[in-house]
Amino acid sequence: MLRPSKSMIQRYPVTSDLHWLVATLGATALMAFPYVLNRLVVRGTWGTLRNPAPNDTPLAAWAQRAQRAHYNSIENLAVFAPAVLTLHQSPHNNAIATAACASGE
Repeated sequence: MLRPSKSMIQRYPVTSDLHWLVATLGATALMAFPYVLNRLVVRGTWGTLRNPAPNDTPLAAWAQRAQRAHYNSIENLAVFAPAVLTLHQSPHNNAIATAACASGE
């Protein structure tokens, strides 16, 4: 396993704002699994892999809600990730900015 050297860790520390960005990215990636598993159960392997058609069996109500929540999270990342990365490079990176990243507002 590759491990970063101590000098690299000192040169590129992971700040709280970047920590929360990575946590948000991970949570967004994991949000897809529940509704994809429901698609596998409802439509089978090939039904899951092909493009949805109007006559496909509908997903369970909770899976449809999970899918909409996942899409919403992806749309919010398009604004959140560039804002965090810009703030990280600016001189205004402070405790208030970190708290905003942690609270999701």
